[in-house]
Amino acid sequence: MGAKDPEPTVPIADWATEGKALKADPSSFTGYGENVATIRGNLESDNMSANTALRGGGEDTSLSTGGFEPGADLTSVVWRNTGEMAACVPDLDQNIAAIASVALILGDLYKDMDGHNKSMLEACEWAFAMPGADTPDNLPYYIDPKQTIESLMAQTPTGSPGGDVADDQLLSASSFTGATVATYKTSDGGIRSVVTTPDGVTEILTDNNGKTVYEVTTTPDGTTTTTTYRDGKPLGQTKSVSKTVESGDVTDEQTITTQYDENGKAIPGKKTVEHIVTTKYDDGQHTREYYTEDENQHRTNERYIGPQPDPVTGKDWKDLADQRLAETRRTLGGM
Repeated sequence: MGAKDPEPTVPIADWATEGKALKADPSSFTGYGENVATIRGNLESDNMSANTALRGGGEDTSLSTGGFEPGADLTSVVWRNTGEMAACVPDLDQNIAAIASVALILGDLYKDMDGHNKSMLEACEWAFAMPGADTPDNLPYYIDPKQTIESLMAQTPTGSPGGDVADDQLLSASSFTGATVATYKTSDGGIRSVVTTPDGVTEILTDNNGKTVYEVTTTPDGTTTTTTYRDGKPLGQTKSVSKTVESGDVTDEQTITTQYDENGKAIPGKKTVEHIVTTKYDDGQHTREYYTEDENQHRTNERYIGPQPDPVTGKDWKDLADQRLAETRRTLGGM
Protein backbone atom coordinates (compact mmCIF):
# COMPACT_ATOMS: atom_id res chain seq x y z
CA MET A 1 0.00 0.00 0.00
CA GLY A 2 1.47 3.30 -1.02
CA ALA A 3 2.07 6.22 1.26
CA LYS A 4 -0.78 8.65 1.77
CA ASP A 5 -0.56 11.83 -0.23
CA PRO A 6 0.58 14.76 1.91
CA GLU A 7 -1.93 17.44 2.79
CA PRO A 8 -1.61 20.69 0.83
CA THR A 9 0.65 23.21 2.52
CA VAL A 10 -1.57 26.09 1.39
CA PRO A 11 -5.25 25.84 2.36
CA ILE A 12 -7.63 25.58 -0.61
CA ALA A 13 -10.88 27.52 -0.47
CA ASP A 14 -14.01 25.35 -0.40
CA TRP A 15 -15.55 27.20 -3.36
CA ALA A 16 -12.70 26.01 -5.59
CA THR A 17 -13.35 22.30 -4.93
CA GLU A 18 -16.89 22.00 -3.62
CA GLY A 19 -18.72 24.96 -5.10
CA LYS A 20 -20.85 25.06 -8.21
CA ALA A 21 -19.21 25.15 -11.63
CA LEU A 22 -18.43 28.63 -12.89
CA LYS A 23 -20.55 29.82 -15.79
CA ALA A 24 -19.01 32.06 -18.44
CA ASP A 25 -21.59 34.23 -20.15
CA PRO A 26 -20.12 35.35 -23.51
CA SER A 27 -21.99 38.65 -23.38
CA SER A 28 -20.36 39.51 -20.05
CA PHE A 29 -16.91 39.11 -21.64
CA THR A 30 -17.90 41.28 -24.58
CA GLY A 31 -19.35 44.02 -22.37
CA TYR A 32 -16.32 43.91 -20.09
CA GLY A 33 -13.96 44.12 -23.06
CA GLU A 34 -15.81 47.14 -24.45
CA ASN A 35 -15.71 48.90 -21.08
CA VAL A 36 -11.98 48.28 -20.65
CA ALA A 37 -11.39 49.47 -24.22
CA THR A 38 -13.16 52.72 -23.30
CA ILE A 39 -10.86 53.12 -20.30
CA ARG A 40 -7.90 52.54 -22.57
CA GLY A 41 -9.16 55.19 -24.99
CA ASN A 42 -9.49 57.71 -22.17
CA LEU A 43 -5.98 56.93 -20.96
CA GLU A 44 -4.59 57.30 -24.46
CA SER A 45 -6.22 60.70 -24.96
CA ASP A 46 -4.94 61.93 -21.58
CA ASN A 47 -1.43 60.52 -22.01
CA MET A 48 0.14 63.68 -23.44
CA SER A 49 -1.22 66.02 -20.78
CA ALA A 50 -0.27 63.54 -18.04
CA ASN A 51 3.33 63.37 -19.22
CA THR A 52 3.45 67.15 -19.48
CA ALA A 53 2.18 67.45 -15.92
CA LEU A 54 4.85 65.00 -14.76
CA ARG A 55 7.58 67.16 -16.21
CA GLY A 56 6.15 70.25 -14.58
CA GLY A 57 6.38 72.59 -17.52
CA GLY A 58 6.85 76.32 -17.54
CA GLU A 59 9.58 78.01 -15.56
CA ASP A 60 9.09 76.17 -12.27
CA THR A 61 10.73 72.80 -12.88
CA SER A 62 13.87 73.16 -10.78
CA LEU A 63 13.79 72.14 -7.11
CA SER A 64 16.77 74.32 -6.31
CA THR A 65 18.29 77.44 -7.81
CA GLY A 66 21.53 79.29 -7.33
CA GLY A 67 23.86 76.30 -7.69
CA PHE A 68 23.01 74.55 -4.40
CA GLU A 69 24.61 71.15 -5.09
CA PRO A 70 22.31 68.91 -2.97
CA GLY A 71 19.33 70.60 -4.61
CA ALA A 72 20.76 69.83 -8.05
CA ASP A 73 21.24 66.18 -7.03
CA LEU A 74 17.64 66.01 -5.84
CA THR A 75 16.45 67.53 -9.12
CA SER A 76 18.38 64.86 -11.03
CA VAL A 77 16.72 62.06 -9.05
CA VAL A 78 13.26 63.56 -9.54
CA TRP A 79 13.83 63.85 -13.30
CA ARG A 80 14.93 60.21 -13.42
CA ASN A 81 11.79 59.10 -11.57
CA THR A 82 9.50 61.18 -13.77
CA GLY A 83 11.19 59.67 -16.81
CA GLU A 84 10.45 56.17 -15.53
CA MET A 85 6.84 57.16 -14.82
CA ALA A 86 6.54 58.65 -18.31
CA ALA A 87 7.72 55.30 -19.73
CA CYS A 88 5.26 53.42 -17.50
CA VAL A 89 2.17 55.20 -18.83
CA PRO A 90 2.50 53.87 -22.44
CA ASP A 91 3.21 50.37 -21.03
CA LEU A 92 0.04 50.63 -18.95
CA ASP A 93 -1.87 51.66 -22.07
CA GLN A 94 -0.59 48.59 -23.90
CA ASN A 95 -1.48 46.24 -21.03
CA ILE A 96 -5.02 47.60 -20.79
CA ALA A 97 -5.38 47.14 -24.55
CA ALA A 98 -4.30 43.51 -24.11
CA ILE A 99 -6.93 42.88 -21.40
CA ALA A 100 -9.66 44.43 -23.54
CA SER A 101 -8.60 42.36 -26.55
CA VAL A 102 -8.57 39.11 -24.57
CA ALA A 103 -12.03 39.77 -23.14
CA LEU A 104 -13.47 40.48 -26.60
CA ILE A 105 -11.78 37.38 -28.06
CA LEU A 106 -13.12 35.16 -25.26
CA GLY A 107 -16.59 36.59 -25.79
CA ASP A 108 -16.41 35.49 -29.44
CA LEU A 109 -14.92 32.07 -28.64
CA TYR A 110 -17.09 31.07 -25.69
CA LYS A 111 -20.39 31.65 -27.48
CA ASP A 112 -19.62 28.69 -29.78
CA MET A 113 -18.22 26.36 -27.08
CA ASP A 114 -19.95 23.59 -25.20
CA GLY A 115 -18.63 24.87 -21.87
CA HIS A 116 -15.93 22.19 -21.48
CA ASN A 117 -13.48 23.53 -18.91
CA LYS A 118 -10.37 22.30 -20.71
CA SER A 119 -11.35 23.93 -23.99
CA MET A 120 -12.22 27.18 -22.29
CA LEU A 121 -8.91 27.22 -20.42
CA GLU A 122 -7.00 26.56 -23.64
CA ALA A 123 -8.89 29.40 -25.33
CA CYS A 124 -7.91 31.74 -22.51
CA GLU A 125 -4.25 30.68 -22.78
CA TRP A 126 -4.33 31.23 -26.55
CA ALA A 127 -5.92 34.67 -26.17
CA PHE A 128 -3.09 35.70 -23.84
CA ALA A 129 -0.55 34.31 -26.37
CA MET A 130 0.90 31.94 -23.79
CA PRO A 131 3.70 29.66 -25.09
CA GLY A 132 2.44 26.27 -26.30
CA ALA A 133 -1.22 27.27 -26.46
CA ASP A 134 -3.14 25.72 -29.37
CA THR A 135 -5.34 27.75 -31.70
CA PRO A 136 -9.02 27.10 -30.85
CA ASP A 137 -10.93 25.05 -33.41
CA ASN A 138 -13.83 27.50 -33.45
CA LEU A 139 -11.74 30.59 -34.08
CA PRO A 140 -13.88 33.15 -36.00
CA TYR A 141 -12.62 34.03 -39.46
CA TYR A 142 -12.16 37.70 -38.58
CA ILE A 143 -9.62 37.02 -35.80
CA ASP A 144 -6.12 36.92 -37.30
CA PRO A 145 -3.70 34.94 -35.07
CA LYS A 146 -0.79 36.96 -36.47
CA GLN A 147 -2.26 40.30 -35.43
CA THR A 148 -1.09 40.33 -31.82
CA ILE A 149 -0.53 43.56 -29.87
CA GLU A 150 3.18 42.79 -29.90
CA SER A 151 3.24 42.41 -33.70
CA LEU A 152 1.20 45.57 -34.21
CA MET A 153 3.58 47.53 -31.99
CA ALA A 154 6.50 46.22 -34.04
CA GLN A 155 4.81 47.27 -37.30
CA THR A 156 4.04 50.78 -36.09
CA PRO A 157 6.52 53.28 -37.59
CA THR A 158 8.55 54.82 -34.83
CA GLY A 159 9.25 58.50 -34.39
CA SER A 160 6.92 61.15 -33.09
CA PRO A 161 6.86 64.88 -32.39
CA GLY A 162 8.87 65.78 -29.34
CA GLY A 163 10.84 62.52 -29.37
CA ASP A 164 14.38 62.14 -28.11
CA VAL A 165 16.71 63.26 -30.90
CA ALA A 166 19.95 62.93 -28.94
CA ASP A 167 20.95 59.79 -30.85
CA ASP A 168 20.17 61.18 -34.32
CA GLN A 169 23.13 61.22 -36.69
CA LEU A 170 23.81 64.32 -38.79
CA LEU A 171 23.92 63.34 -42.47
CA SER A 172 24.25 66.74 -44.12
CA ALA A 173 24.04 70.46 -43.47
CA SER A 174 23.86 73.24 -46.02
CA SER A 175 22.93 76.89 -46.17
CA PHE A 176 21.78 79.37 -48.75
CA THR A 177 20.64 82.97 -48.61
CA GLY A 178 18.71 83.38 -45.39
CA ALA A 179 18.17 79.67 -44.78
CA THR A 180 19.81 76.49 -43.48
CA VAL A 181 18.93 72.83 -44.05
CA ALA A 182 20.04 69.99 -41.78
CA THR A 183 19.28 66.31 -42.36
CA TYR A 184 19.56 63.63 -39.67
CA LYS A 185 19.23 59.85 -39.59
CA THR A 186 17.17 58.67 -36.62
CA SER A 187 18.06 55.69 -34.45
CA ASP A 188 15.31 53.61 -36.10
CA GLY A 189 16.39 54.37 -39.68
CA GLY A 190 14.10 57.29 -40.42
CA ILE A 191 15.08 60.70 -41.78
CA ARG A 192 14.52 63.99 -39.94
CA SER A 193 15.05 67.23 -41.82
CA VAL A 194 15.09 70.72 -40.29
CA VAL A 195 14.71 73.80 -42.51
CA THR A 196 15.29 77.23 -40.94
CA THR A 197 14.29 80.42 -42.77
CA PRO A 198 13.31 83.96 -41.72
CA ASP A 199 9.70 82.75 -41.86
CA GLY A 200 10.27 80.05 -39.24
CA VAL A 201 11.51 76.51 -38.65
CA THR A 202 10.03 73.41 -40.29
CA GLU A 203 10.86 69.88 -39.16
CA ILE A 204 9.76 66.81 -41.13
CA LEU A 205 10.18 63.18 -40.06
CA THR A 206 9.87 60.21 -42.41
CA ASP A 207 9.98 56.64 -41.16
CA ASN A 208 12.26 53.86 -42.39
CA ASN A 209 9.74 53.14 -45.17
CA GLY A 210 9.99 56.67 -46.53
CA LYS A 211 6.51 57.70 -45.34
CA THR A 212 5.95 61.02 -43.58
CA VAL A 213 5.26 60.68 -39.84
CA TYR A 214 4.87 64.34 -38.90
CA GLU A 215 5.58 67.90 -39.99
CA VAL A 216 6.05 70.71 -37.47
CA THR A 217 6.32 74.40 -38.41
CA THR A 218 7.07 77.18 -35.91
CA THR A 219 6.86 80.83 -36.97
CA PRO A 220 8.53 83.86 -35.31
CA ASP A 221 5.23 84.97 -33.76
CA GLY A 222 5.13 81.75 -31.68
CA THR A 223 2.59 79.83 -33.76
CA THR A 224 3.30 76.09 -34.02
CA THR A 225 1.48 73.87 -36.50
CA THR A 226 1.86 70.09 -36.22
CA THR A 227 0.53 67.78 -38.92
CA THR A 228 0.49 64.04 -38.19
CA TYR A 229 0.33 61.33 -40.84
CA ARG A 230 -0.71 57.69 -41.09
CA ASP A 231 0.60 55.60 -43.96
CA GLY A 232 1.93 58.83 -45.46
CA LYS A 233 -1.49 60.53 -45.52
CA PRO A 234 -2.51 63.51 -43.31
CA LEU A 235 -4.34 62.30 -40.22
CA GLY A 236 -4.98 65.63 -38.54
CA GLN A 237 -3.42 68.90 -37.49
CA THR A 238 -2.78 70.74 -34.24
CA LYS A 239 -2.18 74.49 -34.15
CA SER A 240 -0.85 76.33 -31.09
CA VAL A 241 -0.79 80.12 -30.83
CA SER A 242 0.88 82.00 -27.96
CA LYS A 243 -0.07 85.39 -26.59
CA THR A 244 0.56 87.39 -23.42
CA VAL A 245 -2.07 89.40 -21.53
CA GLU A 246 -0.78 91.93 -18.96
CA SER A 247 -2.77 93.75 -16.32
CA GLY A 248 -0.79 95.66 -13.71
CA ASP A 249 1.44 93.23 -11.81
CA VAL A 250 -0.27 90.18 -13.34
CA THR A 251 0.98 88.55 -16.55
CA ASP A 252 -1.04 85.77 -18.20
CA GLU A 253 0.95 83.78 -20.80
CA GLN A 254 -1.55 81.83 -22.89
CA THR A 255 -1.06 78.99 -25.36
CA ILE A 256 -4.20 78.35 -27.40
CA THR A 257 -4.27 74.89 -29.01
CA THR A 258 -6.85 73.80 -31.59
CA GLN A 259 -7.09 70.35 -33.19
CA TYR A 260 -8.29 69.85 -36.76
CA ASP A 261 -9.33 66.73 -38.64
CA GLU A 262 -7.87 65.48 -41.90
CA ASN A 263 -10.14 67.87 -43.81
CA GLY A 264 -8.91 70.92 -41.92
CA LYS A 265 -12.08 71.37 -39.85
CA ALA A 266 -11.81 72.20 -36.14
CA ILE A 267 -12.76 69.22 -33.96
CA PRO A 268 -15.49 70.11 -31.42
CA GLY A 269 -14.27 69.94 -27.84
CA LYS A 270 -10.61 69.85 -28.87
CA LYS A 271 -9.65 73.45 -28.17
CA THR A 272 -7.70 74.22 -24.99
CA VAL A 273 -5.97 77.23 -23.47
CA GLU A 274 -2.93 76.70 -21.25
CA HIS A 275 -2.33 79.54 -18.77
CA ILE A 276 0.80 80.58 -16.89
CA VAL A 277 -0.27 83.43 -14.61
CA THR A 278 2.54 85.30 -12.82
CA THR A 279 1.80 87.84 -10.09
CA LYS A 280 4.64 90.10 -8.90
CA TYR A 281 4.76 91.75 -5.46
CA ASP A 282 6.48 94.83 -4.06
CA ASP A 283 8.95 92.78 -1.98
CA GLY A 284 10.47 91.28 -5.14
CA GLN A 285 8.71 87.94 -4.87
CA HIS A 286 6.19 86.40 -7.23
CA THR A 287 3.60 83.63 -7.39
CA ARG A 288 2.78 81.55 -10.43
CA GLU A 289 -0.32 79.58 -11.34
CA TYR A 290 -0.59 76.97 -14.08
CA TYR A 291 -3.86 75.56 -15.44
CA THR A 292 -5.57 74.41 -18.64
CA GLU A 293 -9.06 75.49 -19.72
CA ASP A 294 -11.32 73.71 -22.19
CA GLU A 295 -13.98 75.34 -24.34
CA ASN A 296 -16.35 75.43 -21.37
CA GLN A 297 -13.76 77.14 -19.11
CA HIS A 298 -13.38 73.92 -17.11
CA ARG A 299 -9.96 73.84 -15.45
CA THR A 300 -7.55 70.88 -15.33
CA ASN A 301 -3.82 70.37 -14.71
CA GLU A 302 -3.85 73.04 -12.00
CA ARG A 303 -0.59 73.81 -10.21
CA TYR A 304 0.21 76.68 -7.87
CA ILE A 305 3.70 77.96 -7.00
CA GLY A 306 3.71 80.00 -3.80
CA PRO A 307 5.62 83.23 -3.11
CA GLN A 308 9.31 82.99 -4.01
CA PRO A 309 12.08 85.23 -5.35
CA ASP A 310 13.29 85.03 -8.92
CA PRO A 311 15.81 82.20 -9.56
CA VAL A 312 19.45 83.07 -8.99
CA THR A 313 21.45 83.35 -12.22
CA GLY A 314 25.13 83.46 -13.09
CA LYS A 315 24.91 87.24 -13.33
CA ASP A 316 23.59 87.35 -9.77
CA TRP A 317 26.61 85.39 -8.57
CA LYS A 318 28.98 87.71 -10.44
CA ASP A 319 27.28 90.80 -9.01
CA LEU A 320 27.53 89.33 -5.51
CA ALA A 321 31.23 88.54 -6.02
CA ASP A 322 31.90 92.09 -7.27
CA GLN A 323 30.04 93.51 -4.28
CA ARG A 324 32.01 91.40 -1.79
CA LEU A 325 35.28 92.31 -3.50
CA ALA A 326 34.45 96.02 -3.29
CA GLU A 327 33.61 95.67 0.41
CA THR A 328 36.91 93.88 1.02
CA ARG A 329 38.86 96.64 -0.74
CA ARG A 330 37.19 99.29 1.41
CA THR A 331 37.97 97.33 4.56
CA LEU A 332 41.63 97.02 3.59
CA GLY A 333 41.97 100.72 2.94
CA GLY A 334 41.12 101.14 -0.71
CA MET A 335 43.44 98.52 -2.14
